[in-house]
Amino acid sequence: MAYQDDGFGTRISIAAASATITFIETEVTPIGFEGDDPVEQTGNSNTAFRSFAPGALVTKTPVTATVYYDKSQTEDIEAALQVSGTITVTFEDGSKITDTGWLQSFVSDSQTAGERPTATITIALEGESSAGVDSYTYTAS
Repeated sequence: MAYQDDGFGTRISIAAASATITFIETEVTPIGFEGDDPVEQTGNSNTAFRSFAPGALVTKTPVTATVYYDKSQTEDIEAALQVSGTITVTFEDGSKITDTGWLQSFVSDSQTAGERPTATITIALEGESSAGVDSYTYTAS
């Protein structure tokens, strides 16, 4: 197993609508996973404690990032909003996480003289398809 030594060098690309958009991150929170709330199992035989079982489903947390972007891709960015496509997070060592999702938001940050313009993006992830297939894959470098 290879642990990432540095968060530097991560890239996000979105293939949606008719274009592939690549963002250069200055800060990124990659895909995460969150389990359902516990399911109560308490019965009449419990005398001191309630009983619980784990929930059955997992939610993929959104990818959020502060990014540099190419102003010439503004129309592509707008066209990709709310359009399902392939999301690829490439780490500095070349490993990748690929999933299906969409660009949920793109908000330009305050622009300051002498600083490169940035935006804050949020990418939502689909989870399973209606056929029960999960599109999440991890590819080692």
